[in-house]
Amino acid sequence: MKSTPKVLKTTPNVYIIESLYPDDEGNGRLEGVFLAQMLRLHGKETKYSYVRTRKEFKDAIRMFKASGYRYLHISAHGDKGGIDTTNRQGISYSSLAELVDGIPPNCRLFMSSCEVVHADSAKSLVSDGKFRSLLGPVDEIDFHDSAATWAAIYHLIFKANGKSMNDLLMVPTLNSIMQLFDANFAFYKRTKDAEPQDLLKKKSS
Repeated sequence: MKSTPKVLKTTPNVYIIESLYPDDEGNGRLEGVFLAQMLRLHGKETKYSYVRTRKEFKDAIRMFKASGYRYLHISAHGDKGGIDTTNRQGISYSSLAELVDGIPPNCRLFMSSCEVVHADSAKSLVSDGKFRSLLGPVDEIDFHDSAATWAAIYHLIFKANGKSMNDLLMVPTLNSIMQLFDANFAFYKRTKDAEPQDLLKKKSS
């Protein structure tokens, strides 16, 4: 088995991994392609991997780790237990946590998957040796709402600072976007002595 090169320095670019169902592919519902193009308009050297199997997903994670990119965006169908690949092979958030073990401490995870982002997934994915933060919807979300919301998130955050992200400065932007798009997102950040904390205000039902 080939070892993944250890990368200590990261660049503020986004690596997108997408895995959707065959019907989504056939109808062009590819959020990651749309976001990759938008991010390139921001001058980001975005990499995009479309995967259909668990093995291809694992290979894409290895490429992310070797790329030196700071931000990982995963677009896939999901539920509270994890995500699905195109061929319906499930990947739990605990399995994902094992795959990313040892990444640089400033890496962030953006999960565009229904219901995957919650306290339990954050506990596995946001810690020393894993991601600095985890952002994503907490409820089911439609394709058009998801794509528009993520485009607004990346646009406003990178417009404010294209070289780095600051947790506390991101929070008011994210809260405003949730109100604008009528969406519930969670933003868990790593803490030193306790479990990850969600910094966002949830919209009332």
